[in-house]
Amino acid sequence: MASNNDNLLTGFLLGGIVGLSLGILFAPKSGKETRDGLLEEGDDILEKAKKELETVKKELNDIRSKINETIARAKHTMTAEEQEYEDAVNSLEEDEVEEEAPKKRTRKKRTTKKEEA
Repeated sequence: MASNNDNLLTGFLLGGIVGLSLGILFAPKSGKETRDGLLEEGDDILEKAKKELETVKKELNDIRSKINETIARAKHTMTAEEQEYEDAVNSLEEDEVEEEAPKKRTRKKRTTKKEEA
């Protein structure tokens, strides 16, 4: 298995070298013209990449602000729901306190034997 992979890699490398050599030998332009053309194409690609990057940044900022708005609305909604929950819990606690509150006992006055006489 390893020898097959080695042979395949060697074939690719040799093919690349042969192709590069033939391309240089039969190129219709001089080396300077080819380099200048490559630089121009590289500059064009760089400009396009910068424009795309700016577009992506704008889109990400739009998405970020939409997410922040959604989070703010969710916090407000959660606060209202939490308040409703808190009100419900408080009303239940008040009902329980009223039921559990000890009723005032009226004490009967104890009379002593002297007072009875």
